[in-house]
Amino acid sequence: MQAQYSSAEMVRILITAKDTVQATVYAPAVAPKAVLVVHSATATPQGFYRAFAQHAAANGLVAITYDYRGTGRSGPPKQNSRFKMRDWIQ
Repeated sequence: MQAQYSSAEMVRILITAKDTVQATVYAPAVAPKAVLVVHSATATPQGFYRAFAQHAAANGLVAITYDYRGTGRSGPPKQNSRFKMRDWIQ
């Protein structure tokens, strides 16, 4: 039988006074061993890492994925053209 994770909750994380990013927190069904933050590759939405995050959570880690500012669920790039690659790192 394959281990299961407990939940996947979407949250908004405040980055600056005006900006947030959309994240998903995958929680294990047992007490967590550690936290894993998945930093996406350039122009890769957090959904690409869903299966990896679920696997990590099923193995006792809290796994967090997120979309950079102005991408994916954190906002469409056309409406957030003010963000440059250097803004993602901050």
